[in-house]
Amino acid sequence: MATVTVCSKLPFDFKAEFGGTSVVFNGAKGVDVTGEPVLLEGYGMTPGVDSEWFEGWKKDAAEFPAVVNGVIFASAANKAQDEAKELAGEVKSGLEQKSADELGVEVSVKEK
Repeated sequence: MATVTVCSKLPFDFKAEFGGTSVVFNGAKGVDVTGEPVLLEGYGMTPGVDSEWFEGWKKDAAEFPAVVNGVIFASAANKAQDEAKELAGEVKSGLEQKSADELGVEVSVKEK
């Protein structure tokens, strides 16, 4: 069985179902040193996904915006990290974390 690594820029895990089988794609999220969740700039990686299953799911989900826009894609396991880095700045999910400037807020530091 040939496998691929599924790359997902969604900020949450995503359960994909096809042909009676489901796979959870890891989202682009992590945990900071305080234990708080944070969004990653790149993609969440799900290695070891059956390539035939993924191709079938992708055809079945051909109109799903995350597939159309390249927010979810598959790559050969040894190329996934490089391909995800290359696309990280180009592909937008629309769910990216906003900066303080984008939110129109001023960040201030309180001294103790």
